[in-house]
Amino acid sequence: MDRTAEKLMLAKTFLKEADRHRTGALADIGNEYAATVTRIGDRRGERADPMIELALNFWYSWVDERNRKFPGAYYGIARDQWPQIAEQFAFYLEGRPGSRIPGAIRNFKKKPSPDLFARVRELFSKKTPEKKPGR
Repeated sequence: MDRTAEKLMLAKTFLKEADRHRTGALADIGNEYAATVTRIGDRRGERADPMIELALNFWYSWVDERNRKFPGAYYGIARDQWPQIAEQFAFYLEGRPGSRIPGAIRNFKKKPSPDLFARVRELFSKKTPEKKPGR
């Protein structure tokens, strides 16, 4: 699947999720997350598309916020704002004329993190204090 098709698939999914949210089918939000990530596929060795990464981070956060009963943990986004942001983001992903990326989405940029091996090396490179005899 090419990146344009991936963005369109995410846009369509975000519009469905917004409808679910508004109709009270909150438990269904995120049901397609794992399957969508699988369809997009593993792009190891390829440079990730920042918009797709941003979309997946936003979606994951929306599900997490729902699981927490919408306390506003993500940048103060209120319960009723999630579907509106999702729709605006969907329109942007579709490339609709005049659409812009919602300002709130910028908060979901993925922060670079070290790979597993770098984290393991860091963990084991830290010295632990030696135990003194008799203690």
